[in-house]
Amino acid sequence: MVVILEQRNPCDRYYQAWIRSNDINIIQRLRDWRPNGEVLAPISLRQRMVNEATQELMHYLPK
Repeated sequence: MVVILEQRNPCDRYYQAWIRSNDINIIQRLRDWRPNGEVLAPISLRQRMVNEATQELMHYLPK
């Protein structure tokens, strides 16, 4: 996570929250915020967001 933070703008804001694992409400909120936010940790949740965003992008790329 430190490497990720080092690559980001120092003016960005960061928030920490305790969440329940696989809480669908949190997942839905993160989907809503996807264009304007980034999950840094846990890595499993970050990877899930990457996978969903990649799958979503495939709908818009030429075949």
